[in-house]
Amino acid sequence: LEIQDHGHPDSSLHSPEQLKINTEILKLSKELTIPAVVTCDAHYLRHEDQDAHEILLCVGTGSYLSDEKRMSLKNYPLHVIDPKEILQRWGQVHPDLITNTSIIASRCNLQLELGKILIPKFPVPKGSTEQTFLHKIVWQGLVRRYVDDEYEVDSLNKEDCVKLLSKQVVERAEFELRVIADMGFNGYFLIVSDFINWGKEQGIVFGPGRGSAAGSIIAYATRITELDPLKFELLFERFLNPDRISMPDIDIDIQDTRRDEVIQYCVKKYGEDRVANIVTFGRMAARAAVRDVARVLELPYTEADRIAKMIPPPVQGRHVPLAKSIVEDLALATEYRQNPRAKEVIDQAIRLEGTIRSHGVHAAGVVIAPDDIVSFT
Repeated sequence: LEIQDHGHPDSSLHSPEQLKINTEILKLSKELTIPAVVTCDAHYLRHEDQDAHEILLCVGTGSYLSDEKRMSLKNYPLHVIDPKEILQRWGQVHPDLITNTSIIASRCNLQLELGKILIPKFPVPKGSTEQTFLHKIVWQGLVRRYVDDEYEVDSLNKEDCVKLLSKQVVERAEFELRVIADMGFNGYFLIVSDFINWGKEQGIVFGPGRGSAAGSIIAYATRITELDPLKFELLFERFLNPDRISMPDIDIDIQDTRRDEVIQYCVKKYGEDRVANIVTFGRMAARAAVRDVARVLELPYTEADRIAKMIPPPVQGRHVPLAKSIVEDLALATEYRQNPRAKEVIDQAIRLEGTIRSHGVHAAGVVIAPDDIVSFT
């Protein structure tokens, strides 16, 4: 059972509700012999970040700092508390509440091996491996691409296909297949070509291929791309290079009104627990932070706009930190020193700069894992 700590057990820092809940939980713990543990609810790092957190709450709820009825957590210290403080507050009264944290910790054993390339296993027909199955569909695909799109290829083996293909096509295909196998990416190509070909069979529109993947004859043979790399003299090495081991990057454009169907196909094929959308985070850059803080502090719009426009623009796409700008940019530095309201806004904006302001679901970023995603994240 969890006891929340927001100050000394007998302190006025606790709300009457929190004190009552803690008291009743301790009674339940004793009566039902269920251990209790003390925890700390942390919303920001240091106690001095509390004002900035209040402003962030106002940004999120569209309210002003001066609103009396707005959502506020000002009455509770919600910073990351030093363990020594918790020992002082609870050590004498209920030492078991603290020692129970180490019991819980000892039951947690998680090792995340970082830096590995994790590719799901593609379900291949019985008697095949990922490599033999990829080779089969590649050679048959090359005949369709370079001999005849209507050619009946299902019964053809590699030797049959080689007889029908030019020396240039065979040499390029063998080179690429060797590199893909050595780098361990057979399954990757099977997964990508599978959902693309499934989508095309459903009448979903896919792009012809974009980026370095268009340089692969294997991508062309498996209908991942629609561009002949030999005809356009595209280099495979720009896409995969054995001297630089990294995940292949195949840019895929999918008809946006039917993209969800492709994602659901992957969910069904690989399992709900192995497929997940990627989150996107919107962070507060310097100008946005200044505008948001100014609105919460009820600075007139024209004044806020004037200060925001004084902030230097990003350099080569990288935002210049506000703390650096108020030192190096003469106009902003002067404004910061001479205008107390501007200083107040900028000081709080510096604390909030880089903070996650919003989050959403990436339009098409999807992870497919080799096992349940919770095993890796």
